[in-house]
Amino acid sequence: MSTSRTAPSLLDTLAVWLNTPVQAYEHWIRQQGLRGSSQRIYLAMFARFCQWLDEQSVPLDRCSSAHLAAFLAAENPNLPERRRHPQTGRQRQQYVRLLERVFAHLGTLGWVGSNPGRQAGVEGVGAGSDQPTRFLSAAEREAVIELVLSRLAALGPAPVDLEDWVGYRDLALIAATLGAGLKPGQLSSLSLNCIDLEQSVIDHSVAAHSHRAVLLPFAREALAAWVVMLKRLSEESVSITGRAGGTPAQWRRSQLVFVADRSGRGFGRFSLTQRMHVSSIFRRIQSFLEEAGVTGSRASPQTLRNTYAALLIEGGASTMELVTCLGLSTDMTAQRIRASWAAACSSRKGEPLGCSSD
Repeated sequence: MSTSRTAPSLLDTLAVWLNTPVQAYEHWIRQQGLRGSSQRIYLAMFARFCQWLDEQSVPLDRCSSAHLAAFLAAENPNLPERRRHPQTGRQRQQYVRLLERVFAHLGTLGWVGSNPGRQAGVEGVGAGSDQPTRFLSAAEREAVIELVLSRLAALGPAPVDLEDWVGYRDLALIAATLGAGLKPGQLSSLSLNCIDLEQSVIDHSVAAHSHRAVLLPFAREALAAWVVMLKRLSEESVSITGRAGGTPAQWRRSQLVFVADRSGRGFGRFSLTQRMHVSSIFRRIQSFLEEAGVTGSRASPQTLRNTYAALLIEGGASTMELVTCLGLSTDMTAQRIRASWAAACSSRKGEPLGCSSD
């Protein structure tokens, strides 16, 4: 036990990082709570960057944003010639974020210098994403919210008929995406104890970083109705599921928020222990958006998440508040979203999200 506790401090020092950066990174990335596949991808990326620095005779602590830009413009000699194409926008952004995190960590170990990853983000080195950052227009946003509220009014804010559970659930999906910025994967794994309706917050924090999403008012109403329905299903579901939901305390701690439909055709049997699949969540959100008049590739959860961020910016949120509300690991993505939103505002005379002119 004592060895496992002391090993990290011996391997995670500034001297080790500067002398054997790949080995230091491999040890460090294992402590970040990531899946094994993600660890391998990031390790390969960092190793490739360190290889390039060695080829340029540039020590890690002398790396600058200019070096990172030159690296991203270079071909990877480790790949077959037919695959030595320029890196995609997503790959460039991943490298910039990776280096920002690395140098931020080195700063905690005593390294003094400007963070080349952070500076690269400011300079737009990682810009050029393969897909533009999309936002709902003002009319689209209002149409989506109006559809949520009108359907909630039709169902009733206080659920009565258990057969209406799918309707309440799907409204809550939209609420948690447009009104709290959650991704489909986060929605799929969300448990009830993450939701604090009194504080209007969804806390989806993990060990690596904080994620406390502020609920927008319309979202709170739809989520509150679904939570009431969930509890009723848990307490009275014998005729539908054949299984009770356990004691209130047990249910409160671990209950999945977005449970799956098991009827095969929808609107029928459900499981309190089976989560909705990410693809099902995507389809439900896409279908709802199309009904609200949002079509094509813009009818996606990512568009709603971007719009949530834009609404926070419109409300005066700082960059660090965006980082916390969106659950970002660094502020570079928040800066990119802020810049994209500002560009969207300036490019449309109609000001898509009520963008203020001051």
